[in-house]
Amino acid sequence: METKALPFQLSELKAAGDGWEVAGYASTFGGDPDSYGDIVAKGAFLTSLAKRPNVRLLWQHDMGEPIGKVISLTEDDKGLFGRWSLVPTDTGKKAHQLLQHDLVDSLSIGFMTEDADYREDGVRVLKAVELVEVSIVTIPANTNAMITSFKTDQPLHMLLKQATEGITVAVRQVKATHERRAAEELRALRVVPPDAEATVAEMALRLQLARAKAGLRRTA
Repeated sequence: METKALPFQLSELKAAGDGWEVAGYASTFGGDPDSYGDIVAKGAFLTSLAKRPNVRLLWQHDMGEPIGKVISLTEDDKGLFGRWSLVPTDTGKKAHQLLQHDLVDSLSIGFMTEDADYREDGVRVLKAVELVEVSIVTIPANTNAMITSFKTDQPLHMLLKQATEGITVAVRQVKATHERRAAEELRALRVVPPDAEATVAEMALRLQLARAKAGLRRTA
């Protein structure tokens, strides 16, 4: 199976029934060759879509990680345009969050070549392919397509709650890292490390005193 990726841009974020939707071009026709040296001819997906129109949306081409059900998938004058509803699995939720924060930037197709020609300049023209799957991925191969919409039914208070929880976790991690490093430096300076109840301020004060004593010893 071959794959091709196209970058997208998030242009919408709005309520969509009882779930999330993502939509965009999984492939575009003509134009400049992609990084694989290929271009896709108009009509390349028609036979495949007629036989199997319900092409699932995967995460990073992993057949064990389906994250979306197809709502529509058709060819237009520009390329292969699809719309999928994301499912709320752990991976689907991760994809949703990454889309919200612009941390994934590509749709990619997995396909089998059925018919192709080569131009004189060596570019392969895909005339017919069997479309196996479409994936959300992170590395693009072509600069001609975009995801045109991403919708969510998450109310504002839930989005704020998720953001607050994420900030709280980050603060705890920073605090824990600071306390660990301070304790390690205290040990290196041969100072009895603080007990588990010591506050950050207490640890900072002990560390400051220890550094001062160490400096006096070096200058004595």
